[in-house]
Amino acid sequence: MLAQLDPRWLPPGIDPARLRQLLASPQGQLLADFGVFCQERRARTDGPQEEMEAQLRQLHEEWLQTPRQTLGGQRPVDLAGAAGLFPRKVETYRRDEPKVGRNDPCPCGSGLKYKRCCGRGT
Repeated sequence: MLAQLDPRWLPPGIDPARLRQLLASPQGQLLADFGVFCQERRARTDGPQEEMEAQLRQLHEEWLQTPRQTLGGQRPVDLAGAAGLFPRKVETYRRDEPKVGRNDPCPCGSGLKYKRCCGRGT
């Protein structure tokens, strides 16, 4: 894959040396192998964006569990972890109680403002 990298086919502004370095990294090898896997499965590259994303996510889940010869017979999930190449949705943290403002009464019950009581940095 690295030997086939022709700078004439790269978009303007892409440094071929930097791209070779990226593709030589473990993450780059996983990305390259996923690209080959998609070609093997004849992934469609046309059609609505939502369908292509759904197809890529499905192929990604299949790829994670498939032992790959290019990865020494290992499954990508063993190398990339459970998240793989696509980030998982981040859970938003929700407070049980509303946030205490600096000028609100302190929740400890002292009767002082929060900034003068428990909100002091000392």
